[in-house]
Amino acid sequence: MQRLGQLLYVIYATACGYPKGGRGMDFGLADFARATCGAMSSARCVEIFDHLFTRAAGMARKRRQRVDAAPLDWAEVVEEAENLKFGQLVGQQEAEETTRRIIAETAPGGSGSGGRKSPRRDDANDEVAAGDERKRGKRGGKVEAGKAAKREAAESEKAPRGGPASDSKETRATTAPAEAANVVAKTEDITAALEALDLNKTDFVVKNYATGEVKEETAAHLFNRGVRLSFPDMKGSDAPCFFFWMGKKGCKAASAGKVCENCKRAAKLGAKAVKPPTELMEAIASKANESTKALLK
Repeated sequence: MQRLGQLLYVIYATACGYPKGGRGMDFGLADFARATCGAMSSARCVEIFDHLFTRAAGMARKRRQRVDAAPLDWAEVVEEAENLKFGQLVGQQEAEETTRRIIAETAPGGSGSGGRKSPRRDDANDEVAAGDERKRGKRGGKVEAGKAAKREAAESEKAPRGGPASDSKETRATTAPAEAANVVAKTEDITAALEALDLNKTDFVVKNYATGEVKEETAAHLFNRGVRLSFPDMKGSDAPCFFFWMGKKGCKAASAGKVCENCKRAAKLGAKAVKPPTELMEAIASKANESTKALLK
């Protein structure tokens, strides 16, 4: 995918003069592919890349048909897929995994099974008994009372000795806590992250992504990569939002009519949300150039 991104960069940005963006010489396709394949199933990977290239094809077609159409911005397309589709599919995949686990636990023979297995037969018997009682009237009252007593006795024998079953599928689904990574950054991981990003070098300069400079040296890229290195066990959906933590204006997804899945996830987790290392943010801010400092808190 990195090679494909480099070819697209040469064709669109170098040869045709289309926007270069701030995601590097491959429009960020390599990093995006690694993050996608490492966090999602094969089917989800196919879905997200199908979304990405379908979106790009639509923009290219519009450019060919309309003179006033904006040129295809590959970096923007990749970022859109990363911010919207990627976060959405990761959330769906985690929800599906949670659902499958709950079903497995509550299935007959599973660790969460208990109580009577099929109440439908008894419900049907109740309906039949009610119909018979209406037909027989008062003459069948004693017979029905005897049957009702037998059913109650049978139910008491079926019920588990420890009390009625209380871990039904609905109950477990509503009481299951939100799954948080609950990861804690180790000092050695933070130190290794700063070294891997060259933030420990005195002559290193953090650049501004908005001016089209090299992506690998921009504040947003260094933040996202540094967080992944500092929290090696963190899920992709639990990653903190760069703009929320370091952007002077905060995350502007809502004002742009979009949904930031990272901020949405953090709001859901509350105090359990992953917080970026202070050392990482201070190192990025201290080495930022003037245009970058103007965008940071």
